[in-house]
Amino acid sequence: KGQLVDEKASYSQVTSGKGHNKGEGEKKIELNRRVIEEVINFRKNELASIKSSRSNMRSERRNSPITKISIVGYTNVGKSTLMNALINHANKYPNKNVLARNSLFATLETSTRLISSFPYPSFILTDTVGFVSELPTTLVESFRSTLEEVTESDLIIHVVDISNPNYKKQIETTNNILKDIGVNNIPSIYLYNKYDLLYENPSTLLNKNEMYCSLKNDEDVIEILDFISSSIASTWEKKEVLFPYEYDFYTFVSNNYVKKYSQKENGYQCTVYINPKTKYKYNYLFE
Repeated sequence: KGQLVDEKASYSQVTSGKGHNKGEGEKKIELNRRVIEEVINFRKNELASIKSSRSNMRSERRNSPITKISIVGYTNVGKSTLMNALINHANKYPNKNVLARNSLFATLETSTRLISSFPYPSFILTDTVGFVSELPTTLVESFRSTLEEVTESDLIIHVVDISNPNYKKQIETTNNILKDIGVNNIPSIYLYNKYDLLYENPSTLLNKNEMYCSLKNDEDVIEILDFISSSIASTWEKKEVLFPYEYDFYTFVSNNYVKKYSQKENGYQCTVYINPKTKYKYNYLFE
């Protein structure tokens, strides 16, 4: 252990022999060390309790048919802004916004919300801590309970500040940290945010899992929902079905991805991507 130094401490002997003191002869600096060790042990136990609680919640979500999505990215690229934009668009939890601030580690723990916005499939969205280059291993461990959420995801949204001249390095940093915490083979999509701050349009052609956007633009939020929904349903089976009016259409839309629908005499004529985890509920549509 290193030495604990208290510049303001009085090094006169402590005369009390009660409590944690060893008795006459123990110095104040030793008392300070003991208090700090007790605080550290308390925080370790608290962290263990939080990790256990989060593990239980993840177990419940793992068994849910709802898609689980994590937002990742370098610090201050707009991750919490994205979550708030999706929450506000859904308008289901108007008082459940998360902290969005231009400062290092503004988000220090996971913020998880259900995003349910008709006519898009519902999904569970988790915001995470912003990464930085050369993040110390000890700091990664401190956020382990946060980062473990990412390993349970069905889809990762990687938010990038495209206006930052070092954005490629930031992408590499984030991807390296994800690799270090064991994120493997989880589909990812890239949102190149702050597109409106560019002086000229980028010449790079985008892949199908990439999108330019400005989270200040409401129309872009709708396009992002389309983009996320298409990514969620990329491996789902496409069907043409007639959904009867007497059944719950809203829940059907929430469970699946109804690409388009129109009203007919006997129900909604739908082009739909069927969620394999909820398909059993709608077998009557395919008979």
